[in-house]
Amino acid sequence: MASGFKTEIAQWVSQPSRVLVLGSGDGKEALALSGIFPQTLVVSMDLSGPEIQLAVQDSRLRGKMIRGDWDLPPFEPNSFDLVVFFAALHHSVDLTRTLRSVFKILRSGGVLYATHEPMSSALLGVFQRRRMARIAIEEEGIESSPSHYEYTRAISDAGFVSPRIFASGLNLVRLEDSDTTFEDVKVRRNPWPEKLVAKCMMWMRGRGPSKKLSFIFTIQRLAFGLFGVTMVGRKP
Repeated sequence: MASGFKTEIAQWVSQPSRVLVLGSGDGKEALALSGIFPQTLVVSMDLSGPEIQLAVQDSRLRGKMIRGDWDLPPFEPNSFDLVVFFAALHHSVDLTRTLRSVFKILRSGGVLYATHEPMSSALLGVFQRRRMARIAIEEEGIESSPSHYEYTRAISDAGFVSPRIFASGLNLVRLEDSDTTFEDVKVRRNPWPEKLVAKCMMWMRGRGPSKKLSFIFTIQRLAFGLFGVTMVGRKP
């Protein structure tokens, strides 16, 4: 997972001094980021008290975990160079409101990086939204699967410039390296789209990562959400 983070984030920010992970859960993404940027202060925030209590059992996270609401983050404006969501932003009640809060606490030139987020496709979006609604009921939480347009609009309306949405590099980790980090996700959905695209990856073995990801993103936009997309925006 750390290698997937490093490859993507390095394109947008080289050496941030302060990083915030929102919806950090058990803190594994924060640890991965600390490994990528060893000289950087990485702070994590989650709304769940039990998740934080579990995370701080790891001594590396003590003093760096904060309980809070990402729509009302307890930080001064212009506090961070990079704000990260990992499979968390789609739990927002109001995407634009959440992203405006992120915009305020980022410094000028700072980067929003949200990855592994579900996206409704053009052809099967209605079914994906229904599936997320069922998961929301099962987990008594908030689950959404915005479209490409809805994500782009929310990022722009929050004030970010040059928004980009693309297939997460972690897709290749899942498809080609049989990564098991997200086994829980596979239980909740029909695995045949993943198997189909995994076979396509075998046929494209001689192609580079960028072409493979372009292919995956085309499939994501047209038909299957697969494992989620990455979104990036920069504060001017």
